[in-house]
Amino acid sequence: MKFRFTKSNNSFSLAARLELAALAAIAAVLLTSAITARAQEELSDKLVRLHVVANSDSDEDQAVKLAVRDEIIGLITPVLESVQSQGGAEEKIGEKLPEIEAAAEAVLAENGFFYGVTAYIAVEDFPTRQYESFSLPAGRYKTLRVVLGSGQGRNWWCVLFPPLCRELAVDYEPSVSPELNELFENSGLTEEQIRLITSEKAGDEYAVRFKFMELIGQISSWFK
Repeated sequence: MKFRFTKSNNSFSLAARLELAALAAIAAVLLTSAITARAQEELSDKLVRLHVVANSDSDEDQAVKLAVRDEIIGLITPVLESVQSQGGAEEKIGEKLPEIEAAAEAVLAENGFFYGVTAYIAVEDFPTRQYESFSLPAGRYKTLRVVLGSGQGRNWWCVLFPPLCRELAVDYEPSVSPELNELFENSGLTEEQIRLITSEKAGDEYAVRFKFMELIGQISSWFK
């Protein structure tokens, strides 16, 4: 018997092909996301970030937040210059916590604020952040968290280890690429990890992947 290709068969075939194409696309996206997520996890094991949270969004509280930021960067950056691992950085920062709080409170007092400071090491969720020279994916990172007063104001963050905060603070010039790569290499990042965050693609392809990972994380949190 001769098979006749009817219109209904043709419609079903087209629908099936579209469905298969959609499933393949979803599988590819999920695979890419899984690979990028794994890369982010490995990257977060190498970095320590600084997170300074202002008392409020008033102009005065925001200004003193930046003054505290500068004081902490000046205090911690020299301490971490010879450190070559996240664990070593965490240990050095932990030893300095009382000094960090005291220095921050001194800055507050100089500016007429006495609402206190709390500094501690935590693991925090960060959104995707694109800097001038590199991009960091959303994810959980080891963090020196410094909360001023009630901690209800806008925050400021950077990469404390490797010591990039001075380069990323608005008052300083961004580091040039060779110096940036040397800082990353000294912190134990692999060539692939350095490429992931400093490649020109960090501004487009990787940034899109990072944002997609961030969206997936938000959706997962909604269901939880």
